[in-house]
Amino acid sequence: MSSNDALALLVSANLFVDAVKIANVFKIDVRPVVEGLASRCVYLSRSKPSEKDLAWDWLAENNFGSGGDGDCGSTMATSVEAAWSLLKKIVQDQEKTSVTSLKKAIAVRLMVLGTALPAWLVNAYKCANPAELLHLYLSHGFIIMASNFAVEYIEAALGNGCQYFGFANALHAHSTPIWLPFNLFDQLMLELKDHIDNPVCKKHYVRINQTLDHYMSTVKRVSKDMISISVS
Repeated sequence: MSSNDALALLVSANLFVDAVKIANVFKIDVRPVVEGLASRCVYLSRSKPSEKDLAWDWLAENNFGSGGDGDCGSTMATSVEAAWSLLKKIVQDQEKTSVTSLKKAIAVRLMVLGTALPAWLVNAYKCANPAELLHLYLSHGFIIMASNFAVEYIEAALGNGCQYFGFANALHAHSTPIWLPFNLFDQLMLELKDHIDNPVCKKHYVRINQTLDHYMSTVKRVSKDMISISVS
């Protein structure tokens, strides 16, 4: 049996912690583990109460049961919370803050399953690579989420929570340049414009337009300030 086969068997048996250990020992991709656990979390969220109770058994085998010695499992009120916490812990343990391979794998799996991304994943992702997350929202048809995210993204560049989007600084004359994915903003605007007859899409179209206008006016002002500083 190959290491990949062993990994697949462990994931199918809900032995996610052991699967991570195998992946690390044989230096193989951990993404199948987090994808499998993400699917299990979604399934568990939609399960009957009896199935949720049974989940404590495999959570305990991952040292994440209601009475186990996992980092968070013993404080979880439900097996659903414990399963999501196990997924979060694996990502935090296995992936550097600035890397998004596991975050992307989980996000794609959850989007395909039609499930909202948990707050911890969004927060970690937007700090590491907000443009990639915006692209995922767009490519999977989550246009309204993409619109809200894009507005937050642009406002962060203007100084409203810039640290949450991985910016070292906001846009001002004394700071380093800021890059924004205008190609994705253009794509988003086209998507919203195609559904402009929908009142919700129209509202978001107007909102992001106004936000971009504000950003561009700020860029012009900052550019003038930079010129004034350089010649003074």
